[in-house]
Amino acid sequence: MPLGTATKPDRLRNVLQALDIDEAKGIITAYNERFLFIPVALIHSIEDRLTESFGPITATSFQYSIGKQGGAQYMSMAKKIRPGY
Repeated sequence: MPLGTATKPDRLRNVLQALDIDEAKGIITAYNERFLFIPVALIHSIEDRLTESFGPITATSFQYSIGKQGGAQYMSMAKKIRPGY
């Protein structure tokens, strides 16, 4: 059943079936996209180090880049799951 015409429970079931999780590597693959799990605390720690070394503007730019990439991947996956999204 195409995801665009499926009911919400069916879409969720299809999405869960599409997930491939490698717990040892911390990587999830779905719809030909790879994702790396990074703990939020690690991101904040990196931001703190960047702030100390290069200043708050560089640290903010780094966080923005992470968010931008994550958002783009989310939208790409959402469009594959539900066309027209």
